[in-house]
Amino acid sequence: DKLNTNEYNYIGRYTFGEKQLPVFLAHLIALPFFIRVLKTYLHSKGLIRTSFLYGFELCWLSYGLYIYLRYFFKRNKIKTLVIANDHMLYLRTIVKAANDSGIKTIYLQHANVTEKFPPLSFTYAFLDGMDSLQKYIQAGKTDTTIFLTGFPKFDGAITYNINKTINTIGICANTFEDIDKI
Repeated sequence: DKLNTNEYNYIGRYTFGEKQLPVFLAHLIALPFFIRVLKTYLHSKGLIRTSFLYGFELCWLSYGLYIYLRYFFKRNKIKTLVIANDHMLYLRTIVKAANDSGIKTIYLQHANVTEKFPPLSFTYAFLDGMDSLQKYIQAGKTDTTIFLTGFPKFDGAITYNINKTINTIGICANTFEDIDKI
């Protein structure tokens, strides 16, 4: 089965290709962990506390999602999981559940990487060149087998903007958005 992790909506379902993962079930399974997550939030300070304010539900949901996904992967005999985003909480939960279930995980880099990204936690990763590889090496130890793909031939041509003045701002838009309004 093809897994599509790009679709998450608050109506209550993750979409995995043809399969639907009811988020309601993940919340139900996560109920016993609510007090643990709440205590962690109440004892947190600074940036960690701010992070909880932004994503308390996802932190809490990750417990139930992990447990449900272990069952989901086994029941559906998933063999390989392909992910193009490695730093969102629910996607990291999906990858952890897959890794812990013995499923091969593949990361396809879809955008530039920053020094703030977490270490790679996949079976295989396809990175866009030396710049990405160096940033992931700085992120920490990994057992991921890494392949350089994409545009590594441009590694020597990378220039960094060190200007103190912003002359241009790039805006990414979806094809269904009205560019004139943006």
